[in-house]
Amino acid sequence: DIMLFCHGPSIGEMNKWWPRFEEFDACLFAVNKFKVFESGFLQPSNRHIDAIVRSHHQDIKASIDQVVEYLSRPEDNVMFTAHWAMNKIGGAGIDRSEIDANFSHKMIYFGAAEGWLCAAPNQPLHLKQGNALSALLTFAVISEPRRIFIFGADGGVEASGATTTHYGADNKDFRLEIDDEKHTTMAATLRADTAMFDIYSNINLMAVENLFGVKRPEIYNVSPGSAIKSLPCIDYESALRIMGESSDE
Repeated sequence: DIMLFCHGPSIGEMNKWWPRFEEFDACLFAVNKFKVFESGFLQPSNRHIDAIVRSHHQDIKASIDQVVEYLSRPEDNVMFTAHWAMNKIGGAGIDRSEIDANFSHKMIYFGAAEGWLCAAPNQPLHLKQGNALSALLTFAVISEPRRIFIFGADGGVEASGATTTHYGADNKDFRLEIDDEKHTTMAATLRADTAMFDIYSNINLMAVENLFGVKRPEIYNVSPGSAIKSLPCIDYESALRIMGESSDE
C-alpha cells in the first residue's frame, strides 16, 4: 500500500492515528514540504518519507537544505521534479550541476508541456495539466501498489481573511509564508487546483494505464469533507480497516 500525505488540515488527525497506521508495511509519499510530516506525526517512530514531489523552483529554493539532506540519505528514496524548476534554482546561487552529479540516481524528471500533452511512448512522464498531488498520484500508480490512501487532500480554504490552517503552518520547517493580503489569491488557487485535479488526474491515469500496462489500484481519499469529488472519500477508521485486509481478499 501507498500512503500519500498532503498538507490539508484534516491530516492533523494523524497525530493520534499514526501509531495504528504504522503497524502496516506501507510506502510513504508526500507532496512539497515533506519535513513537516517527518517532524510532526512521524517523528516519534523516526519514520521517513520514501518518495516526494518538488516541482516548483520557489518551493525548492526555500528549503534546498532539506532537499539535499533528503537526497543524501542512505535509503532508497526518490524525488520527482521538473527540469525547468531545477534550471531556475541556479540563479539563487545553488549549484544545480552538483546536485545532478551527486543525486541523479534519486531524481526522476517529468514534464508538463504547457499542460496539453499527456503520457505517450515518446514522452512517458509527461502529464496533462495538474498539480503536485495529481503528479505524485500518477507516479504512485505506475509503481503498481496494492492500494493508495491519500491523506490531507482537503482541496480548499476560506477565501478572504482566512487564517492559515494547513498542517505544519506553525512549524519552522514549513517556510512558505503567505502575506495576509495574498490569502484571497491563494484560496482561489487552491479551488482551481482542486478543479484541475478532478478533471486532469483521470486523464493522466488513463494514459499511464495504457502506456505502462498497469492496472489502476483502488484509490481512497482519507480526507473527510474534501472538496475533491473524483475519488471515494472515507474516514480514518475505514482506512485502517481496509489496510488491515489481506492482499487476497
